[in-house]
Amino acid sequence: MDRLFTSLVLLAGLLAGMRALSGWHGGRNVPQWLRAAGGIGSWATVGAAAFLLYEVGSAIWNIFATPSTGAVMYAGSVLFFLGILLKVLNDHPEILRWERTGPFLRDALRFTDFTRRRDNVFEDAEWQQIQRTHRETTGRNVNLVRQSLEPRTERKTDLLSSAVVIRPEAVRPKHLADEIARLEAGERVDITDALRINVYRHRTHPRYDQIIMLSVDPAERVLSFQIVFPAVQGAHLRDADARFRILQELYEVLQALQAEPWIAPYGKFIATFSAECFRVETDSFDMPTQIPFLSVRIAWDELRSRADRIFIVTELPKISVVTWTGENHG
Repeated sequence: MDRLFTSLVLLAGLLAGMRALSGWHGGRNVPQWLRAAGGIGSWATVGAAAFLLYEVGSAIWNIFATPSTGAVMYAGSVLFFLGILLKVLNDHPEILRWERTGPFLRDALRFTDFTRRRDNVFEDAEWQQIQRTHRETTGRNVNLVRQSLEPRTERKTDLLSSAVVIRPEAVRPKHLADEIARLEAGERVDITDALRINVYRHRTHPRYDQIIMLSVDPAERVLSFQIVFPAVQGAHLRDADARFRILQELYEVLQALQAEPWIAPYGKFIATFSAECFRVETDSFDMPTQIPFLSVRIAWDELRSRADRIFIVTELPKISVVTWTGENHG
């Protein structure tokens, strides 16, 4: 029992260290000594996990090798305790932040540069302002390393950059004239095809793939879209840092979308952008279910006036209607 407890404490300590290290020094070059420490720590974490599995396996094996009431009770208590621990970690993913710590461990195991780069649009002075505002609003520090709920690969970083600086010529759907005629008649029109055609040709923002509906209502002059955030879990909605990152990513999508040249033909029918965000859960039949958790309604003029400028998303409720639903996030 002592060895099992020791291995568990050692693994917990190493994971805590790896979690902290994965968010360290965002945007700067990692010193060689720290890269080596991260590699050694990651291998030690793997070793501690292997040793813990060995101890658990030994406890189960002893039930069959030397059957006794003590062996059964010991193995049962070990499995019961580990089950509770895994349940807690599953219900509270913010404890390990595995979406960030996992990719970091994979990089560190190869002793590669595990720095998570800062977006180039942020200068040091502006970043300090963002930190101060976020701290005053949420009571927590914000780490730009965690700006995205999903780890950014080099491909995703390139796509995000292109969404800001590259605006290729729009591809217009063949039935654009019919859509405009229907809009002029006051009919709500689904323009998801226009999005899909341009995503296929140019792919100017990585989250466009997760927009499942895009429509224009000329009566209300609203462009509405629904977007899925597959990495968002219920626990994120109770975490101020996670909500900040969700709003940041949604604001990036809104800014990218409002600047798209293929939106221009519909422009006279649009005064407001309305976004409805969904997360994914499995139901009792193990089928994925989309659950709404956030909606934002903002005037197009507000987005235009802030295009290509630094914007702190904690200010978003001041210029738009932001509604969180589905979880207690207070």
